[in-house]
Amino acid sequence: MCKDDAKRVIAKYRKTSPYNSSLIEGFLDFLYKEGDEVNINRFDEILDSIENDRVETIRRRQPPENRMSPILICVFKNELVRLQRFFQHYRNIGIKLFVMLDNNSSDGSREFCMEQDDADVFEVTHAFSSARHVAWVNKILEMYGRERWYLSVDADELLDYIESEHYDISAIV
Repeated sequence: MCKDDAKRVIAKYRKTSPYNSSLIEGFLDFLYKEGDEVNINRFDEILDSIENDRVETIRRRQPPENRMSPILICVFKNELVRLQRFFQHYRNIGIKLFVMLDNNSSDGSREFCMEQDDADVFEVTHAFSSARHVAWVNKILEMYGRERWYLSVDADELLDYIESEHYDISAIV
């Protein structure tokens, strides 16, 4: 599918979708790998996920007023063994709000996240795919607002940067 064809699909979808058209157009940009062709299967999967996958709110608070304070987003499943270190690490570098999307955990991960005062918790129930992950994270971006900083990581990823022990992450955004 060429980019012009994809834009026509987006225009048609935009009429029926409750989601912001910039979200759809952002996906289009993401899908283009090389040249002027888009992976139509990935495109369809993302559009389907935007329209049909529900991101259910389990607990949500107000985001920090300081838009320079990044919000961390993490989609996880059965990561209880990693979560204590994960939260500790990101708190140490200055993360004030964690947005945790549980994808059907059965090991107590969601319950652990619910015990964290600085974590908003959501549930997604569809089977994981990289396209769905992109759609879920973008739904969160729509909820919390586009005019701020985000850090999207997996539960097994710990961001580090030069002199992170001396400088809060807000100092580098």
